Amino acid sequence: MTRIGGFLFPTKATHVQSMMVEANSKVRKELRIRSLLRAASPRELDKRLQELQAAVEAFDCGKATLSLRPGEIHYGRRRSFELAPQRRSLAAGVDLLIWTNDRYARSETLHQLEGETYLSNAQASVFNRGNWSSPAQISIEAKSLIQTVTIETASETFTLTDVVNSGETLVVDSDNRAVGINGRNAFAASNQQFPMLEPGANTLQITLTPSSAEAQFQVAYRDVWV
Repeated sequence: MTRIGGFLFPTKATHVQSMMVEANSKVRKELRIRSLLRAASPRELDKRLQELQAAVEAFDCGKATLSLRPGEIHYGRRRSFELAPQRRSLAAGVDLLIWTNDRYARSETLHQLEGETYLSNAQASVFNRGNWSSPAQISIEAKSLIQTVTIETASETFTLTDVVNSGETLVVDSDNRAVGINGRNAFAASNQQFPMLEPGANTLQITLTPSSAEAQFQVAYRDVWV
């Protein structure tokens, strides 16, 4: 199964080649997708090609993903894209070269769980079904003044020494290595040890100060494979 956005390539007429490349200090996957699209009429062929072009453009903008296996997705952008319509035979050749953003596949499902702190503490149990560490995104909505935040996983201890006022939301985004408070960049106030979820069961611990601080939180993540 090969799908980009909402466009599904024909299984028997599609071949995918994959190799690792290093670009911009990152290891990525280079994927070459070659396919032969067929249609019952010239109009249907044109429609299929327009759907594919729209899907590739959405992929380039980060609004669509690439899937090579059911339930797994990649983000990235095209390097080259060639179409060779053969209207007399109602077919078109496709040659699409893609670089993924990184070497990892992620689950199509975004897992989310919510909770609230009690006496300025909270625990959350999460399960990464993949075989590689998953970057978590953690949102903490302050219900009272928060002076410091600590988020612990088995492998990392993230700390933030910045005030989060009542009604404000702190977002710790491990995938993009970003920290924000109501849109304000708070990266410099953190120790930059972003929370990662190891394969299998994980316990995530949130601790706030002062001891009277209370908040609601949400954890979002995708399973990761390499």
